[in-house]
Amino acid sequence: MSLNSRIRTWWRAVTRRAELNDQLDEELRFHIESYTEDLMNQGLPREEAMRRAKAELGSVTAVRENSRPGVPDGSTSCAAIYATRCG
Repeated sequence: MSLNSRIRTWWRAVTRRAELNDQLDEELRFHIESYTEDLMNQGLPREEAMRRAKAELGSVTAVRENSRPGVPDGSTSCAAIYATRCG
């Protein structure tokens, strides 16, 4: 990642933190819901599937903290985990 790109990412994170948090929360919910549906298709009841999806993908708060722009290791994001499991 170039220095220019890092500066732009940092600036967006500083000036649009609430918007970025909302986008990240929406994406995390999408992946948890998708994984829940996959587990339900395997025969688990919805409550158990949701509990297991959250346990395996990690808490939204922890993933959000590890996925902030400018954090070098973004591989712990919910999207990356889900894509690896299903890809």
